[in-house]
Amino acid sequence: PERQKMLASLVNMVIDLGVNPLAEGVETSAEADACRNLGFYTAQGFHFGRPAPVRQYQ
Repeated sequence: PERQKMLASLVNMVIDLGVNPLAEGVETSAEADACRNLGFYTAQGFHFGRPAPVRQYQ
């Protein structure tokens, strides 16, 4: 709980400074929900998709 409060405060401070914080390494839906609850607007990680070769998107 204390760590969550501290992280939420840091996220809010960053947002107040006009920066969009990014949660990295999100691997589960529970982690994605926790990030959303903490105030993250953007996240990346295996939960959202695995890395792919560039040629796949060309």
